[in-house]
Amino acid sequence: MRLRPLSSVLPVVLSAVFFAALAPSKAQAISVQLSERPALRAATVSAISLNAPDSTSGLESEFVSITATAGSGDPHSIITIGASGFPPGLSFTTNTPTGINPSATISGTLQPGTAGTWFIEWHASDQFGATDSTFTRLTVTSPNNAPILSQPNNMTVPEGTVANQTLLATDADGDPLFFSSSSAPSFVSVTTVDPDSGTATGNVHVAPTFNDAGSYFVEIDVTDGVYSDSRFIFLSVPDVPEPPAPGQPVWERLADMQDPRTGSGVEGAAASLIGNKIYVSHGYRYSDTAYLSIYDIPSGTWTHGGTTAPTARVPRSEMAGGQAFGKHYAIGGRTGPNAEVEEFDPVAQTWTTRAPMSLARGGVGAASWGNKIYAVGGRSGASYGGGLIYSMNEVYDPTVDRWTTLAPMPVAVSDNYATVAYAGKVYVFGGTDGFSHRSDVQIYNIATNAWSMGARMPTARGAAMAGVIGDKIAVFGGYNGGNLRVTELYDPSANSWTTGPEMPFAVSEISQGVTFDGRGIYAIGSGIFGISSSIVLALRPVISMDAPAAVSVDEGQSLTFAVSAAHRNGLAVALGATGLPAGATFRDNGDNTGTFTWTPNFMSAGAYTVTFRADDGHGATNSTTTVITVRNVNRPPRSNPGGPYTAFVATPMTFDGSGSSDPDGDALAYQWTFGDGTTGIGASPAHTYAAIGPYGVALLVSDGAVSDLATTTVSVVGQFLARAFTAGGNPSIRLNSGKQTWCAQVEPTGYAFNLTLVDPATLVMKSPGTGSVGQISALTDKSLAFGDNDHNGVEDMAACFGKNDLRLLFSNINGTRSVPVSIEGMLFGGGIFRAALDVRVIASGHAVAALVSPNPLNPTATLTFTTLEAGYARVRVYDAVGRLTRTLLDEALVPAGYHDLQIDGLDGSGARLATGIYFYQVETAFGSTSGRFTVLK
Repeated sequence: MRLRPLSSVLPVVLSAVFFAALAPSKAQAISVQLSERPALRAATVSAISLNAPDSTSGLESEFVSITATAGSGDPHSIITIGASGFPPGLSFTTNTPTGINPSATISGTLQPGTAGTWFIEWHASDQFGATDSTFTRLTVTSPNNAPILSQPNNMTVPEGTVANQTLLATDADGDPLFFSSSSAPSFVSVTTVDPDSGTATGNVHVAPTFNDAGSYFVEIDVTDGVYSDSRFIFLSVPDVPEPPAPGQPVWERLADMQDPRTGSGVEGAAASLIGNKIYVSHGYRYSDTAYLSIYDIPSGTWTHGGTTAPTARVPRSEMAGGQAFGKHYAIGGRTGPNAEVEEFDPVAQTWTTRAPMSLARGGVGAASWGNKIYAVGGRSGASYGGGLIYSMNEVYDPTVDRWTTLAPMPVAVSDNYATVAYAGKVYVFGGTDGFSHRSDVQIYNIATNAWSMGARMPTARGAAMAGVIGDKIAVFGGYNGGNLRVTELYDPSANSWTTGPEMPFAVSEISQGVTFDGRGIYAIGSGIFGISSSIVLALRPVISMDAPAAVSVDEGQSLTFAVSAAHRNGLAVALGATGLPAGATFRDNGDNTGTFTWTPNFMSAGAYTVTFRADDGHGATNSTTTVITVRNVNRPPRSNPGGPYTAFVATPMTFDGSGSSDPDGDALAYQWTFGDGTTGIGASPAHTYAAIGPYGVALLVSDGAVSDLATTTVSVVGQFLARAFTAGGNPSIRLNSGKQTWCAQVEPTGYAFNLTLVDPATLVMKSPGTGSVGQISALTDKSLAFGDNDHNGVEDMAACFGKNDLRLLFSNINGTRSVPVSIEGMLFGGGIFRAALDVRVIASGHAVAALVSPNPLNPTATLTFTTLEAGYARVRVYDAVGRLTRTLLDEALVPAGYHDLQIDGLDGSGARLATGIYFYQVETAFGSTSGRFTVLK
């Protein structure tokens, strides 16, 4: 409302305060002053126009701005704008100076908690009292705020383990939240635990397997269904060896080899397990060395240097190790390359240089078998896979200190340290050909000097190591661009592979040699492009066995030793043995121990390999071997001079010392003393006595080390002459006839002696060199028959000999031959006689010969057939029309020689054969013959 002054005489200022309820909490004062100018006071008051938006909206936490304008038709109007009812936190600002057309703005960020509908009242007035007002409807809503995910921690979870981490997220709107992952390995899962209450929880679950080692980035997400938040964590999965499957061997760590001389471990060294100690020599320890270190298995302690572990002569590495006769060998090396061979004797504690390899080489593999060492492959270069790659295969024999070249490998490789001997064969696993890592399995048969190929390794590699564990060969570690932890088991009998337990560490260039026994395989050191390692590991079988690797015993001495087994799970095991020498025994004591017992005889000198085996009955087995060396014992020979002898005076007589013997089969030297002041040598010397009489004879035999003396006597007598002849149908000796005796007549010459003085027991017939014996004795089962068969007036006697003895005397004769023989005998009163005779001997000259005698039967006959070789024989009898009447013999194997069959005149059923002609047929593996005989009644 505007007021004008009523009089211009008295200027009066009238002030009035008008209150307008613009807002519940605000009031604005309007001052009105009456103008002194009459013209103004009398003028008409003009209206004000106020303009603002009817409605608008905004979001909590977002900016909002609302503007109102005012105007008047009176150019002198001074308008003031105000507002009330707007949300707290907003500010009111006059944009233009108070005047005719002013504007004002309400603006700012809508605070949380202001959601709802606000009615903002705008009002305007001027100095003349004109007013106006209007409203703006402001709708404030709550926004969908994005959730906020708290940063999770980075995680380290080893293979084979499980880990969880709680996740936290908040939402300003109190919306339910859900967790997930859009980028994570398969063994990681993210889940929601509690989605509610504005503070949600989740979980990240990590369960890596034994193939998941590595580093990963994992993205973790949270969402309210519209908006989301993400965070990343770093996940480290350290490599952990996979536990062995049931029944598999396990790796365990032993005392590290920290050499105080170098402050390091070793790589590319030579190693040998001898008894309860492992000898590790040479190798790289910051440089090539000649050091020796010894690991004592029972105590788990190392000896480095000193008197017991002296330094060798030639520093080298990347070499091979071997063992023979309880000694350690270091072979070859990369520097040069090297062909040197050094031998360490643990007993003498000394090094000896031995014959070098025929080819200098490093990166060579070696295997020990039968106290010999086989060196295969290698290279000319100083580094892994460098230079020329060799297929050379040669063997070292310590007994003669010599290398011998053998059949070369099919595939030339170097750094093939996984070379091992088992059951008479050398196995070469992998290696490098200079361009790639190999998975070949090359197998050398020691007995045949020939190579074959086995099933390929699953993992190609070089610089691995191998050892025998039970009836399998474990190949472990190695290099194929990086050191490996893999263990793979080869079954030679099945030619197949299975995966073994992973090693605790990735290793290569482990000390090479025979480092295994029934207790496990030992891995010492590591290298290739890294620091020489001190790590010492053992691959333990489920069943560990303890037996001596080698024992020695003298012939004739008793040997006893124990074999024991220990089961990882404490189970009982059954023990057995194979390859036992003749006469040896092995007893399972029933308490996981066994006892071997043997007393080798005096023909047992040599080496024997006995395999002991343990079995738990549930699939777990193990075996170990013991090499038994039986030392030859030089037993004294036994002298046997023969005799007593009878000799003719002035006639050479041959002594026979061939009955002397040496129990060890050694050659003997013979020294004779003849008793007449003379001596002789040889097993059968001839000597002539000049005078009649008795003489004492001594024979000394010696094998070169020990000797024996024995004596006999010789009676030198005069020699009586005699004459021998045949009579009565005995002009010839038919060896294949059925007649069982042959007789000759003997008479003294010139009545030199009386036949009644002849000792029948001394009658012999001699024919040296014609058969398996040189003389035979006359039959003594009948008294001597005297007569004068040649009617010369001199009494003679019959000397008869058995057919079987005659066949021995003339067993070397084929066909028909005249043979000079002598018939000799002794007289009761002293003296001997000798009668010479040429006799016609008829023997078979064919592979098979037969004769029936007598023929015709009278009433029986003997069918005699002879064979020159052993084999089957069948003898059948047929009648005149070809019908089989009887089978006299049907044997799968008869010896060579003469065979007599009785023909008793009966057929196969026992009935007597009819009178007539019959035929026989002799069939053998080497031919047949036939003939006929007659049956008369």
